[in-house]
Amino acid sequence: KYSPLDQIHAGNVADLRVAWRWSSPDNEIAKANPQAQPGAYEDTPLMANGVLYTFTALGVIVAIDPASGKTIWQYDPETWKAGRPTNLGFLHRGLAYWTDGASERLLAGTHDAYLMSVDAKTGRPDPAFGAGGRVDLTERLAFAERVRNYTVTSAPVIVRNIVIAGAGISDG
Repeated sequence: KYSPLDQIHAGNVADLRVAWRWSSPDNEIAKANPQAQPGAYEDTPLMANGVLYTFTALGVIVAIDPASGKTIWQYDPETWKAGRPTNLGFLHRGLAYWTDGASERLLAGTHDAYLMSVDAKTGRPDPAFGAGGRVDLTERLAFAERVRNYTVTSAPVIVRNIVIAGAGISDG
């Protein structure tokens, strides 16, 4: 209603059809692991350089071809194995994209309180970021207990090469 684009309008909206459907890897994980039941899909997919990226409720980062809906690569850090977070359960709302013009990275906070960096072209952890591509966000937090009372569900924000990651803290 508020877009200046004119490809889709009241006169042709009835003619729209589904171009493709994509099945989340969470479905297979949940089938094989009853304790890993994903929460709502609340991710805002991210498009960069012609690739669609998503972060599933169970924490799998996926690159998708937006024209066909085919998975290009997926990376499962298996953070869901740490158990269901007490705050909102298994839930992720997005990831961030960073580039210096040569390297491209996706950054994501995990429900088990890590900040991950993954190569956007390959889906492999960034070896130059933290230890094995991740940074422990509970380090030096006296009362933080991974998954139990400290988790990250929101997308990080990058401002001038600084990553800002909010946290969910169970205060019950």
